[in-house]
Amino acid sequence: MFDKVSLATYGKNIMGVHTAIPQLLDMFAKHDIHATWACVGMLLCEDKKELLGTLPVRELQPKYADMKVSAYEHVRNTYVGETVADDPYHYGAALAAKIIATKNQEFASHTFSHYYCIDGNQNSDAIFSADCEAFAIVAKKFSNQVTSIVFPRNQTTKDALQTCVNFGITTYRGTPAHFLYTGKQESHQTNPLFRILRLIDAYINITGHHTYTLNELSNTPIATIKNVPGSKFFRPYSYRLRFIEKLKLRRIKKSMTYAAQH
Repeated sequence: MFDKVSLATYGKNIMGVHTAIPQLLDMFAKHDIHATWACVGMLLCEDKKELLGTLPVRELQPKYADMKVSAYEHVRNTYVGETVADDPYHYGAALAAKIIATKNQEFASHTFSHYYCIDGNQNSDAIFSADCEAFAIVAKKFSNQVTSIVFPRNQTTKDALQTCVNFGITTYRGTPAHFLYTGKQESHQTNPLFRILRLIDAYINITGHHTYTLNELSNTPIATIKNVPGSKFFRPYSYRLRFIEKLKLRRIKKSMTYAAQH
């Protein structure tokens, strides 16, 4: 979130994760819910020594038109504590251990550095490969083989998918089959009109149920990787929109019912 918000304005949300994740895990265990957790590799490090030791060499770190979105620049230019004891915002290894210790939970990659495949379109395959390799190194502490990926901001390219296959990835979380949700450059993704329409869609069905058959999961640019499209982004409760919260729940339940029936 560092390229979107500041620690002063969003820090309490990050701190809340240390409470929310254990509660979610308890709920998932109680109701036998199988879940995949897409994790940014940098957050899986135990301390700053491990973090700095895992970074790809400078030449293989991504380059963006706006370098403020680079997590590598963030690590270089922003205070990052030595351990979770003095910096609970940048280290999540303990939470990762709790996730893996919970029945029916697994890890997915969210790349090592929250890598943007489309915004980083000038980067070479070697740069994304170095990012994937760094993720594999830190994730190995928790999972022998991570087989799925959720691309940051849903920015996916055919070349990136091939690189993922080279690292043993067999499945990726794609986007709903509607232009409002297609992965785009960040400047296009944050278009105010698109954002408003996506917000409306969370409460009123304007883009469909976004359910898929198993056969449709093979409709990908690379034959050896499956696309499991996202269906519903669960927006947190909004006090400002509390009068229409019931519409959001009804929208979700109707789509779940449609999926169950079809």
